[in-house]
Amino acid sequence: MPAVDEYSDDDPLFDPDELQVPESPEHRGATDLVAVMAAELLGPSSRVYRDMNWYPLDGGNAVAPDVMILPAEVLPKGAKSYKQESAAGPDPSVVVEIPSDTDTFSSLLGKLERYARLGVVAYVVRSEGGSISVMKYSPDGQLVLWGNEPIPELGELALDTSGPQLVAIRPDGQTFRSDHEWFHQLQQQAEAEALRAEIEAKRAEAEAQRADTQTARADTGERRAAALAEQLRAMGVEPVA
Repeated sequence: MPAVDEYSDDDPLFDPDELQVPESPEHRGATDLVAVMAAELLGPSSRVYRDMNWYPLDGGNAVAPDVMILPAEVLPKGAKSYKQESAAGPDPSVVVEIPSDTDTFSSLLGKLERYARLGVVAYVVRSEGGSISVMKYSPDGQLVLWGNEPIPELGELALDTSGPQLVAIRPDGQTFRSDHEWFHQLQQQAEAEALRAEIEAKRAEAEAQRADTQTARADTGERRAAALAEQLRAMGVEPVA
């Protein structure tokens, strides 16, 4: 097998669907953070895949972006790879690469150039020398520094590059760091939302019971009034309207 620096898309590889590549906790945390946040912001119309093996129509080997986004109806749940069979594929709407310490610039550039040939927008989140940068590689071959601007293809998710650790910023201003604390934040938020929903359901139930009680009392009052009116009529007295 060739060295990493010498690898090209046409070189033979082990079956990518069976290949397991170790990664650092930092890389895993950053990738999971971007994928989970994008999935939440994009909603049910899209699916976000992490390390999904994608077999494009260019005839090369599979490529596995760290994050890849496809329309929800393209693949069934649990699919391990995306094998395009026609130009109607479709292509991913965007891919995100988060290079690890072992990735070389030449291998990263090769991936970006291939994405460009396939007409797919790619974002690169790179950590180097204690700082983070976000770059966008467009199909026209332009590589631009993206900075902290919201990324439209990721549901307007912004990635803060001002510190040594990746920070995701949602459109509502909430921030999540890539140190796995974000998972606990989301978990706490989900528990709080579930508790709020339960409280609202209890309130609605209580209101419904109060409304039913008032209706029952009103019905009882009307029946009593009707009964008294009949008694008066039996005595030859017409009730006052």
